[in-house]
Amino acid sequence: MADISPLQCLTLEEDEITRCGQLATEGHPKPDRCKMHHGQYSILCKKYKDASKVVDNVKDRGALLTKEQIGRYTDWHAALEKARWVRNYIEAIHVERAGREIHQKRFSLKVDDGRMRRVKLLKKEMVRAVDALYALQRRAYELYEPESILDAFNESPRLIPSLAMPIMAVGDEDLIDMSLRDQKERMVMALKPFMDFESLVDICKVEGSPWLETEHGKSTLERHFFVYQQFA
Repeated sequence: MADISPLQCLTLEEDEITRCGQLATEGHPKPDRCKMHHGQYSILCKKYKDASKVVDNVKDRGALLTKEQIGRYTDWHAALEKARWVRNYIEAIHVERAGREIHQKRFSLKVDDGRMRRVKLLKKEMVRAVDALYALQRRAYELYEPESILDAFNESPRLIPSLAMPIMAVGDEDLIDMSLRDQKERMVMALKPFMDFESLVDICKVEGSPWLETEHGKSTLERHFFVYQQFA
């Protein structure tokens, strides 16, 4: 006689250790998750698989420019527009990678070699895409503003604490969005000097910049601040 006893949900809680204690009532052809985790799982898979299509489309077409190609740009508008396109590609990589890692850590109770190979490939693609983005932004900036005072702020990035707040899960959460939102909030804190002029002034004062005491020095910093915002 077939075993029809209810199964425990095959999902790990957010600590990635504790097994969900609810009964598996959702899934096809055999229930494998509780209602809440089935909802999260469905949203997770659709989102990272959609992002995967974007990544494969760019990767297969070889659409990322080399540094030599970027160096041939003569119009800062064109370089900046390409940089925005690369930023969208990076976002797709972020989404797919976060989704696959969450899938592996919480929704799969066994190691999936194929998924791990894909994550490794995404890491390599991320390095290539970020290099291209930096090169495009630098080229656009060179074309727009030949001289930069950015070298005055050669600080190591500060460690920013996680800002994620605990929430009551109900099943319709976008786990990828939650993970990436936390990363973006920390990044916003790190980039605050380039989003808020007074914060930039404060850093310059701490670093010791006597030229800020003059009207010309402050107006020069303000002009650069608005330029930075164009390329952020």
